[in-house]
Amino acid sequence: METNDYTKMIRKIASREAFIATGIALTIDCIILIVATLTDDSMFAIESRTLWIPIIFAIALLVFGQLLAKRTAVLISRKPHIWWLAGPICAAVTLFIAVSICSSLFFINEAIVNFNIDLFWMDLAVFTLGIPAGILIYSSPFLLAHGLWFGYRISNRIKNLHVEV
Repeated sequence: METNDYTKMIRKIASREAFIATGIALTIDCIILIVATLTDDSMFAIESRTLWIPIIFAIALLVFGQLLAKRTAVLISRKPHIWWLAGPICAAVTLFIAVSICSSLFFINEAIVNFNIDLFWMDLAVFTLGIPAGILIYSSPFLLAHGLWFGYRISNRIKNLHVEV
């Protein structure tokens, strides 16, 4: 089998696994949105002008999840013993990028409504780095479990591909 075909098969495996992972993440996101929409508590209430942000989050999660999962699968195919590290790193980077994009968009939305030049740089740092870092720390046990599970799944699928080839 040619190297290009083998790499395409590995990327196809990664794409399928990334769709499963993204589906799980987006299902959880939709449940959170539904609960937040139905809740009268002001802490969880979603304003109509920020309702588009979860849609952007879903798109960013899907796009960057696919890109990083394919790169991770190629790395795992070259160094199979590193699956336990590559999976969680892929999950963490994907989440960080998606949350950074969304919180940056939220920052722009808030800056348009409540612009304050004195707090601009602090708000920019908080929204683009602080919030994503906080969410990463808060969700680290889940990211670790998610990354280990999908890293292991990709590794096993690649091993099965070696057996077939």
